[in-house]
Amino acid sequence: MVPFGLSDDGNLGDHRVVTANHHGRHIIQVAAAPLDTLDLPITGQLAIKIDAQGAEPAIILGGLETFAKASFIVLEFCPYMIDQLGGDPAIVFNYVASFERVALMEGEGEGELTFGSSGTGCATLRRVFEESRFDQDTYLDVYAYRNVQPAPRPIDATMMLRNETLQDPPDPHCKLGRGAAPMPTGL
Repeated sequence: MVPFGLSDDGNLGDHRVVTANHHGRHIIQVAAAPLDTLDLPITGQLAIKIDAQGAEPAIILGGLETFAKASFIVLEFCPYMIDQLGGDPAIVFNYVASFERVALMEGEGEGELTFGSSGTGCATLRRVFEESRFDQDTYLDVYAYRNVQPAPRPIDATMMLRNETLQDPPDPHCKLGRGAAPMPTGL
C-alpha cells in the first residue's frame, strides 16, 4: 500500500504519492505494484507517458524491463516534487540518456519541439534540478525517442539504485553524478 494524497482543489491530475510532508491533503492508502510485475503483452512499438507528481524515479525503477522497450516517452520532470518525495533525479537522467534524441519544454509551454542529443537534454535536466529543486512551480515536459531495432541497451537497476554513472552513455556529453537519496521502490 502507498500513501496517496488527494488534491483538495478539484484538480484530478494533482493527486499524488506523499511522504510525511503532505501539505494537508486527505490521505488514502492505494495498492501499488511495480510495472514489471504486471503481465503486459507488449508487441510492436511502445510509447509511454508518465506524469506522476514526482514519483517518476520510483516508477522507472519498477518498470525497467518495460521502459527499455519504449521507443518514445513523454514525462514530467518537476525537481521540487522529486525532491519532496526523496527521489533520485539521476534515475531520470540515466533513463533519458538511453534515448537518441530529446526535446524539453517548459511546463504548460506551447510550440514546436526541437530535438537534440540526449547529452544536451541530460545536462539541462541536471541544471534545472539544481536550480529549481525548491521551486514548486518549475517543471519540464521531456520528450525522447529512439530506434528500438535492434533491442535497446538494457538498463542496469543495480547501477541506478547505487546512483552510479552509465558505463557507456549513449552520448558522451551526458555527465551523471550523485543525486538525492534513493526514493522507495515498489510503485
